[in-house]
Amino acid sequence: MCIDIRRFSRLLLLGLFLVPTLSFGQSIIDSLKNVLPDSEGTEKVDVLNQLTWELKFSETTNAISYGDQSLALSGEIGYKKGQAQANYNLLVLYYLKQESSKSIEFGNHAIELYRQLEDLLGMARSWNIMGLNSLTLGEHEHALDYFKKALEQFEIVNNEENILKIEANIGNVYYRMGNYQPALESYLRIVDYAREKGDQNLLAANLQNAAITYSDFGQFAKALESSFEVLKILRAQNDSSKLANTLQQIASTFNELEMYEESTLSVSEAILIDKRVGRDVHLGASYITLASALKGEGYLDSAFYYNKEALRLYEKAGNKSLGMVLISLGSSHNSRGEVKEAEVFFERALEVGQQRKRETVVALSQFKLGQLYIESGETDKAESFLLAAHEYWARSGRYKQISAVTKELSEFYSDRAQYERAIRYQKMHDMAEDSVFGRQKQNELMRLMVRQNLAQQESSLINLPEKADSENRWLLIGLAMLFILSAWTTVYFVGKNRNKIKKLEEDLDKKGRELAFLSLSAMQKENFIREFTDKLKPLTSEFPGNKELHALMRILKTQEIQEDHWSRFKSAFEQIAPHFFDHLLANYQSLTETDLRFCALIRLAIPTKEIARISGISSASVNKARYRLRKRLEIPSEDNLDRFILSI
Repeated sequence: MCIDIRRFSRLLLLGLFLVPTLSFGQSIIDSLKNVLPDSEGTEKVDVLNQLTWELKFSETTNAISYGDQSLALSGEIGYKKGQAQANYNLLVLYYLKQESSKSIEFGNHAIELYRQLEDLLGMARSWNIMGLNSLTLGEHEHALDYFKKALEQFEIVNNEENILKIEANIGNVYYRMGNYQPALESYLRIVDYAREKGDQNLLAANLQNAAITYSDFGQFAKALESSFEVLKILRAQNDSSKLANTLQQIASTFNELEMYEESTLSVSEAILIDKRVGRDVHLGASYITLASALKGEGYLDSAFYYNKEALRLYEKAGNKSLGMVLISLGSSHNSRGEVKEAEVFFERALEVGQQRKRETVVALSQFKLGQLYIESGETDKAESFLLAAHEYWARSGRYKQISAVTKELSEFYSDRAQYERAIRYQKMHDMAEDSVFGRQKQNELMRLMVRQNLAQQESSLINLPEKADSENRWLLIGLAMLFILSAWTTVYFVGKNRNKIKKLEEDLDKKGRELAFLSLSAMQKENFIREFTDKLKPLTSEFPGNKELHALMRILKTQEIQEDHWSRFKSAFEQIAPHFFDHLLANYQSLTETDLRFCALIRLAIPTKEIARISGISSASVNKARYRLRKRLEIPSEDNLDRFILSI
């Protein structure tokens, strides 16, 4: 199971904007303080409001004090405009202090006053901060409602810049909800605008958001394409911090593609940048990505070390992504066979996720705990956690996770002879697998082509020790830059040839399916004729004078198929997948002809319903056959049967 590391680098508050007045530094603050004693009435309220705003980051306590004074004075003299501004300033200040209840209280007052004043811009700004408050609290529906109200007001006043920022905030809410399509649409609208205006900063920020969303969608080729474009922009700008974010995101995408060496190269440069500029929190995210790559390559001790380092940094900073590193550490313990330790970390991650309202962390923790409890025989707990994880992932439409949890539930119920439930979840699993199968093929092509390109250029391997080796710094950077240039070229090549590749894939699929249907349908027809003939033979002896019966037997005799369809099928199939059957038989001698045929159908990506139809059996029988095949192939419970066969 791939850990969802991408979320660590996400800047969820991309659209945070807190204007109404520009800060002019300490000189303007000193000037305001000098003017304040001689000010009266509405002028004094305005000075207090401006002082509140200028001090919001540097002297929060004093800023709140000035805000309270402004609010009191404006109320006394009936100065609604000043009163509205004071409430807005306090809304922002308490949002920055993460005191959401107080912030929302002042926000409601500000919105009501701006409504009375018919100040659409003030209302829009207030709705935006209210939305950010709700997003912080994990109240996504409320956040979406607030942002949409803000967007409506900004559109009325045609405030283009703030429309884009609200659009980004709406995208962030949809992303947090796991509703990736509308999130992606929001980001891409801003990307189009940024390209048109030539705004490289806006373009890079939203391409990065799009890349992360593509990756969560399972569209890894598009994710890499977007990330490499961001990389090009950031290298031109020499922006180290954002560059490290992008490199870590690229590495995470390579982990999803199981391209662990490439991931290690990319994240190594991110780690060096993080260390140089002292970005401990992002360094923790990079360590987690590195740990995932090392685990994929089989370096479990090294992966464990970097996960522990990430936990230390996150605990020190009180980072909001703490839950994900706890899951990663739990997975490391589980890989090392330390089940009890893994359980402790998964339970802690679940608690953190629930406290911080991080639904993804909660669902992933529940799934991991469900798997552990299956192994330990605690079936009630296992069922409860797996069903809870499935409920969230089904709601968010994350097919890869749906596939994993429904597979687990199907096998869980099958092992307990609850076949009706087992079949229901197997059907869900098949549907989810069908949804991601096309992406898996595209990812396989992407992986092969990138590796082919790299194989021509790489002259050395990177061996990472238990701790980062500072002496290899420039070597790592050089290799990482070489890889990035190579991968960029590859992505460009894939983009130009995508239609051609897609057409070839479709032709191959079509021929493979035609092969399966024709050959296996013929076998099924032959079996049917033979079975029917065998049943009629006793009747011909019992009714020797029945001419119609004897005529029917003659017709059946002429339809008997003498060809060896299985040999024909094997010969034709191995033109598509050479040595497929040889490999299976060499490693699994107990497989029958039926097992081999079933493996071939899976290799051709034929859905369960179609396998049932051409094999002349029910879907339930196909599911049972899949279960038996897993046992004979000795596939671990955490691995996917289809993916295992596709890898042969």
